[in-house]
Amino acid sequence: MRNCLLIIMCLLTVAGCSSSVQKKENISIMSPADANAFDDDIFNQFEEELSQSKVTVSDPLKPINKVMFNLNDALYFWVAKPVVGLYSGVVPRPARIGIGNFFSNLTTPKRLVNCLLQGKFPAAGDELRRFAINTT
Repeated sequence: MRNCLLIIMCLLTVAGCSSSVQKKENISIMSPADANAFDDDIFNQFEEELSQSKVTVSDPLKPINKVMFNLNDALYFWVAKPVVGLYSGVVPRPARIGIGNFFSNLTTPKRLVNCLLQGKFPAAGDELRRFAINTT
């Protein structure tokens, strides 16, 4: 079976090489100046299209969004980042791994429901067994 697949792939690869080349009689060669002029025309058309189709988006919550962004940014910089540095410096690695496993175990019911809704019953059984073992 493997050899057949290899032969078919080789034949398909070689088939692409066997196509005939048609000669084109009327090939025009552009000079670099003509090519730049052609690009300028396309660029100008593109600029005209962009200037005509400006869309304004109304954001009635813009002031609130700005305040929340600045608040989140300040909290991250002044609170979350130092706490994470302190946590990783004080709590030993095995304890951090155990805490991470605990919180991962809390998301098992969500993964179990997801597996059941997708019809992946063996995976749902694995999730249920893992949850039972990790919880006890």
